[in-house]
Amino acid sequence: MSIDVILFVCIYICGIIIVFDLLYSIGVWNNRRLKPRFEEFVTAKLNEQVNQINKNEQQHRNLLHASLGNRLTNENWLLAFAEVYNEDYRASLPEKTRGKLQIYIVEMLTNLVTQYQSLKEDKQAFLAYIIYDTVPTMSSWQGKPEILDHLVRQLATYMHSKSFYVRINAFRALVRIGSTEYIFYALTTINDYLQLRNTKFFSDYLTEMREDNTNLLNLLFENMHNFSPQLQILTIHYLRLLADSEAHHRHNPDVFKIMCNPKTNKETVIAAIMYFGRHYYEPASNALQEFLQTSLEDVAGFNLAAVAARSLQMYPSITTEKLLIKHLGNSNWHVRLNCADSLLALGFDYREIMDNHSDPYARQMILHRHEAAILREGGGL
Repeated sequence: MSIDVILFVCIYICGIIIVFDLLYSIGVWNNRRLKPRFEEFVTAKLNEQVNQINKNEQQHRNLLHASLGNRLTNENWLLAFAEVYNEDYRASLPEKTRGKLQIYIVEMLTNLVTQYQSLKEDKQAFLAYIIYDTVPTMSSWQGKPEILDHLVRQLATYMHSKSFYVRINAFRALVRIGSTEYIFYALTTINDYLQLRNTKFFSDYLTEMREDNTNLLNLLFENMHNFSPQLQILTIHYLRLLADSEAHHRHNPDVFKIMCNPKTNKETVIAAIMYFGRHYYEPASNALQEFLQTSLEDVAGFNLAAVAARSLQMYPSITTEKLLIKHLGNSNWHVRLNCADSLLALGFDYREIMDNHSDPYARQMILHRHEAAILREGGGL
C-alpha cells in the first residue's frame, strides 16, 4: 500500500470525525436554544389545564394528552416537562387542583409508558426516572385507584428489559409509588438474572418506600425458599438497612433460620451474619462464635470467619472475648483485622492484649488498629 493511499484514508477518517463533531455540536446548540421555548409551551399547557380545572370542577377533560402526549416521546420535550412540572410548581397549586391535575398527568404518563416500549432503552430509562420524580405515592393519590394501578401495571413491564438502567429506574418508581403487589412482582421478575453486584442498588432503593412495608416483608420471607441467592441477599440487606425495630423483631428468627441452614448459599449466610452484626439477636451469639471457628480451607471459610469476627462485637461475653483474642493469631489477615477491631470496640486496652499474646502477628495487628483509630480521631485518616 502506497503512502498516498494511507494519507488519503487518514484524511478521509479525520474528515468524518470533524463532520460528526460539527453535527453533534449543532444539535446540542439547537437543543439549548429551543429548551426555553419547550418549557414555555409546557408551562402554557399546564396552566391551561389548571385554569380549566379551576373554572369548572365538575366537568373538565384532559387537555394534556392531546397537546403534550406525542411531543413527550422526544426526550428534549420530556426534559422540559420535568423541568416545569417540578416540586415547586406542584406546591404552588391548591390541594384540590393539584390532586386533579395529577390524575391527568398520570393518564398521560401511562400512555407514554406504552409508546416508549418501542423506543430505545435509554429513553425508557429516562421516562421511568421522570415517573419516579413526578408521580405521587398511593397514600397521597386523590383519584380513582384503577388510574394509578394502570400506570403501575404498565411500568412493571419495564422490569423485563435487558437494560439494567431501565429496570432500576422502573423499580425505583414502583417503590416510590408504594404498591406492595407490584414491588414484589418486580423483584420476582429479576430473580433469575439479578447479579450479586447489583443487589445493593435494589435494596437501597427499597428503603425509599414511604408506605407500610409489613406486607412486603411478609411476602419476601414467605417466598424466600423460591428465591435465588442474590434475591435472598437483597431481602436480608433491605431488612438490615431498616430502622424499624418491629420489623427486625418479626423477622430475626427468619434470618437466623436461613443463617443456620447448612444448605444455604455461603454468600447468603454472610449477608445474614452481617445482619446480626447490626441488629442484636441473642440466639445468634453462639452461631457467630461457631462461624469464627470455621475451617479456613477455602475462601468461603475465610469470609465466614472474618465477617463473624466483626459481628461478634455486638455480643460481649467472656467466651466471645476469649475467641477474639485467640483468633488474633489466625492465619488469615482479614480475620485478624476484624478480631482486633471487635476487641477495641468492646473496650479492650491494646496494651493488655499485646502483653498477654505471644503471637507476633496478633501483636502487630492490634497495634496497627490502635494507631489507625488514633489517626481517625485526629482527622488524619
